[in-house]
Amino acid sequence: MFSRKLDLFSFFLLLVVVVLSGALIGTGVSTAIANFFGFTVADLIKVPASGYEKLERDVLRWVNMASQIFTFLIPALVYRIYYFKEERVGASFVPSATFFYFIIITPLWIIGSFPLVEWLYRQNLLLPLPESLLALEKGANETLTALLKMEDGFELVQNVIVMAAIPALCEEWLFRGVIQKKLVTSLPKPWMGIVMTAIIFSAIHFQFAGFIPRMFLGILLGYLYFFSGNIWIAIWGHFVFNGVQVLSKFLNIQSEEVLPDNLVPNPDVIWVIISALFTVGVFFYFNKLKAK
Repeated sequence: MFSRKLDLFSFFLLLVVVVLSGALIGTGVSTAIANFFGFTVADLIKVPASGYEKLERDVLRWVNMASQIFTFLIPALVYRIYYFKEERVGASFVPSATFFYFIIITPLWIIGSFPLVEWLYRQNLLLPLPESLLALEKGANETLTALLKMEDGFELVQNVIVMAAIPALCEEWLFRGVIQKKLVTSLPKPWMGIVMTAIIFSAIHFQFAGFIPRMFLGILLGYLYFFSGNIWIAIWGHFVFNGVQVLSKFLNIQSEEVLPDNLVPNPDVIWVIISALFTVGVFFYFNKLKAK
């Protein structure tokens, strides 16, 4: 059983061991799922020229879900129960006096930040990155794009669950519910813990062409948790961000992913400014709600 008096280094060293153990188990489960349907995980990751068949997409969704649950969610729950001594991890779902304000305004905040996030993404693309990283990221983007092919509403529902809800649930429990919770109470200022968690959150995705906007999203989610005191608000915000992208891809209103050698124009500067002002304004409003 963990000790609550672990220093910061020991805390993260043990967390890495727990996460890697979960990832190893997740790899075994994912391999078993793929083999059951006559595939290997390596084959599923390699996108054929014609794209995935429906069965391949379905199996890859199950594989991704198993990976998320064992790598992020289970280690997070282990830490929440045995390190933070939480008897009921779902107890944080109990709404506070301002819970419903956060529920209603959070989607507006996340969606309102999109032009700013898009602008940050375009700036990130201007940074020089090694060809090896770009090739690795290109392969990941091809897999994601092929997986986001949806022929009907049922596949939309599948992707909303597997690519929006599950990652939001699993990643927020680990990054905000465990890592940020520890850093905010261990570092001199709360913002240091929030920013540090956002950096770890972005880096762990190993997609460096989108490192800055993903870090910015991590900061927004971190402050959602910090201001509301409720992990489910951060999960809700993360779900909205992912869900909007899945839905826009289904409706064919989202542009294709681009790489640095294929830049597209930045969003209109007026929308970026409005988005930035709106994001800052809601930030101060949430801060006021926290004070209450």
